[in-house]
Amino acid sequence: MGLFNSKSQKPRSFNHQYIYVNKRKEKLDEMEEAAKREMGIAPPKENNRDYIHGAFVQVTKHLRKRKENPSSRYRLLIVPALLLLLYLLNFLMTGSWVF
Repeated sequence: MGLFNSKSQKPRSFNHQYIYVNKRKEKLDEMEEAAKREMGIAPPKENNRDYIHGAFVQVTKHLRKRKENPSSRYRLLIVPALLLLLYLLNFLMTGSWVF
């Protein structure tokens, strides 16, 4: 009978209190930075996407090689294109699609 009791206790809700975060101080810092940007004291905020992407590229070896040698990317396109051209040339010479 206790299984269908509608007055059963609910589990305690999760309440996480941040220890090392001061939201008030962060908000004040953001407001101060925005005011400095408005007055022209601080440089305008830049998009950090390129900086973050560049940081990952510089750290990883395979991405750095890919960035230094972009011609290796085109090999994947050139080789199938050449094979297709050879196949079409074969069709024009023999008149059949069979190799």
